[in-house]
Amino acid sequence: MTKITLHETALLEKVGGNRFRVRIIQAGQGSSGTYTPEVLAEYGPAAFPKGTHCYVDHGQGTIRSVDSIAGRLDSDPVFEESDESLYATIRFTSRGMKVVEELKDDVGLSISASGQINEDGIVESIDYYPTNSVDIVSRAGANGKILDLLEAFDAGRDTLDNE
Repeated sequence: MTKITLHETALLEKVGGNRFRVRIIQAGQGSSGTYTPEVLAEYGPAAFPKGTHCYVDHGQGTIRSVDSIAGRLDSDPVFEESDESLYATIRFTSRGMKVVEELKDDVGLSISASGQINEDGIVESIDYYPTNSVDIVSRAGANGKILDLLEAFDAGRDTLDNE
């Protein structure tokens, strides 16, 4: 078994507002390897907990610029067996919303984490590190999507910029 860095991407759908339900990743073939439903269910929620950052682009190394923060996961992820996917919500900053609104048809979401992969290319674990992220990137795959606009719980707290 080999330890690798995992990067998987997904398309954005047309949405409005700043808090969205997202499909982080779906079981199947990704650019880093094949993800089984069992691995996503077991490791996904712990690897990308509430508060995980969303950046504009994948950074180099583990230290990321504050300027590239686009939002954060606003809920703990949940694995849904119906489509073998990991779901959560993201609350975008005003900066992140600008990217989503202007480039929604041309960008996607991508996970950034480490994990174990076997010699057959099957991902066997996704590790938690505080530097894991779900990022806005230029190309999409792994079938993750921004799905539904969610109503803000408090109209005065529409963005992370207000927190």
